[in-house]
Amino acid sequence: AGYYTAIVTDINGCESKLSVNINSSSSSPKPYLTDSIYACLNTNVSIPVNNNYNDANWNLPDGSTSSTIGGFPLNIFLTSSLVGDYIARFKYSAGGYCFTKDTITVYSTQFPTASSVSDKVLCEGSNLTVTPVYSPAQSYTHTWNGPLTNNLNSNTLNISNVHAGHSGVYTLTINDGNGCTATKTFNVSVKPMPLTTIVPNGNELIAVQSGATYQWIDCTLNQNISGATNQTYIPVDTALHHQHAVIINLNGCIDTTNCFVNMTSVEEQFATFGWAVYPNPSQGEFFIQTPNDGIFDIIDMNGKLVHSFMAYAGQSHQVTNLPAGVYVIFNREKKSHQRIVISE
Repeated sequence: AGYYTAIVTDINGCESKLSVNINSSSSSPKPYLTDSIYACLNTNVSIPVNNNYNDANWNLPDGSTSSTIGGFPLNIFLTSSLVGDYIARFKYSAGGYCFTKDTITVYSTQFPTASSVSDKVLCEGSNLTVTPVYSPAQSYTHTWNGPLTNNLNSNTLNISNVHAGHSGVYTLTINDGNGCTATKTFNVSVKPMPLTTIVPNGNELIAVQSGATYQWIDCTLNQNISGATNQTYIPVDTALHHQHAVIINLNGCIDTTNCFVNMTSVEEQFATFGWAVYPNPSQGEFFIQTPNDGIFDIIDMNGKLVHSFMAYAGQSHQVTNLPAGVYVIFNREKKSHQRIVISE
């Protein structure tokens, strides 16, 4: 900056002077582009510039050119040929024209994908667990949405004890932090568990659940009953102490009933054992009748003695507060036993 004088001399020795005062711009433009940005391929990308610059001419990585005015950003649709260095030449006006340039590098990032996410069919009461495998392998933010699940931020989706309300469409949204977002949807269907109730009808036992497949079992012998695969079963063994249950498969959801003792007559028990226990099954309270005084032992299925007591002739001895399960009641005097089922 300053005064500059030009002296021109012709061939005859005549001189002429021209002076000019050149002032520098009051503020030298400084380029303003970030060093680099990351963006997903095949997405719209905006490259910001300093708003103090009026115009900019751009050289793009694929050899093409572009221009922006008034400090507006350069907007591109990022393809593989546009990944690389962008050179911008800015024109700055402040009483004159100054030019400067800057370079920004645009890197591409791969769209994330989540595998191991597929439709699920579950039985009521089971657990829903979905653990995606991400590609590329890096850190992501995760958001799950679905029935009874809103904006859950977790790498793995875990829902315990599912029921019908959990059936529906779920969406997983993942973001790599560089603007690349992907979604994955899947369906969850929760099927009901079978009803596990047996009712007697005369000499037959009936599983309340219909439309299923069945396998009756002898609880006393702890084995399946060959050929007993209908909804109803007539016990072949007439021994009163035998108990029966049924394994029920309802569309792939399997459960087993409690063991059922088809014995309601105290007279029948007196005729067979010489003493009686009722009701059986019980919901926690039952009675023992005996024509003779005697000591009785209650033993659980692990062989542990739970309770011993004296029962007196002609009286009903009450037993309560036993946890749910199957027990053996042993009459020391008669040296006989019966099983009782305590239901919840």
